[in-house]
Amino acid sequence: MGSMRIQDTVAVVTGACGTVGRALAMELAKREAHGLALVDGNSEVKSLAAEVNRMAGDWVSQGFWGDLTDAGFRTRVFEQTGERCGSVNVLVPASANGDGPSSSGGAERSRIVPVYWALEMVARIAARRERSGLKSWNPGEPPQGMVFFIRPLSLRVHDGFGPSPACRQEWERAAIALMTRAEFHGVRCAVMLPGEAESGLARAAGLGTGRGPGTLAGPQPNVEAIAKAICFMIADYTESLVTSPPRNN
Repeated sequence: MGSMRIQDTVAVVTGACGTVGRALAMELAKREAHGLALVDGNSEVKSLAAEVNRMAGDWVSQGFWGDLTDAGFRTRVFEQTGERCGSVNVLVPASANGDGPSSSGGAERSRIVPVYWALEMVARIAARRERSGLKSWNPGEPPQGMVFFIRPLSLRVHDGFGPSPACRQEWERAAIALMTRAEFHGVRCAVMLPGEAESGLARAAGLGTGRGPGTLAGPQPNVEAIAKAICFMIADYTESLVTSPPRNN
């Protein structure tokens, strides 16, 4: 599987103020990720970034507060992160939906926003390859990036509770389009179903503390274990990624 090698990664984590996103930010910093963009619709994300930096004993993360459904905000996150840390090569959309101050696209439509964030990263990797004269990725090359979806609980149906079939179909079509395009450019995609951890994902699904109609009883997954599992997967995929430029402090 390869050794843990996250030191060369520049990661964007959306929904960073949720329990899963927070645990993942801390775990990535502990493993010396090169740079972290922590994104959330909660202004506390700025404090979270400062906390991560204190824990790391160095500047490693920057907090971005805004509306995740806003394309302009998304562009700014990638551009500012790229300027300071190098090109983003890992994306973990840990938010259940838009998670912004407002959801201009509506609650249903905002659930596919994580796919749009992933497409942003893939498009930037594709543009960079084109500028370098490279065409479609082939297995002889190192992987160019990694998208690790935490599939929103809000896309599941519990005894009639859940999004409309049209919303689920839209998410599925967008995800399929992403995976097809991502593989062409050397970006690998994975999906994790974390169960009903006590997190923003569960609350967004209207499941309270992680229990709702039609759910199975049993222990809730530990968010730190989820974060470590994600890091394990990231390390396997990013071991041979191109080293990012030195960080500008």
